[in-house]
Amino acid sequence: MTDGIFIHFDRDQGKVKSFSTVSGAKATKLTIVLELTDSYALSRVLQELHEAQHPPPPPTTPPHKARSTPLSRAALPAPHLGLPYYGDDA
Repeated sequence: MTDGIFIHFDRDQGKVKSFSTVSGAKATKLTIVLELTDSYALSRVLQELHEAQHPPPPPTTPPHKARSTPLSRAALPAPHLGLPYYGDDA
């Protein structure tokens, strides 16, 4: 998923009541008033807004440890069976 916010709901689940903008010296403030009739659509919109306001931290991977012992024989895959192949006409 991209790093952005997407507010999506079907037209039968709600509508945009109004929107307005106010320009400032450094930023523009956008105000959107939504009227949602479906509780599932409301929860999705609220979840998207919460994730935009508080983005999840990037996943951290633990540092790789150097192997102290070589791989054991049991960890290797089994060898292929030595079965003869006579073609498709057999």
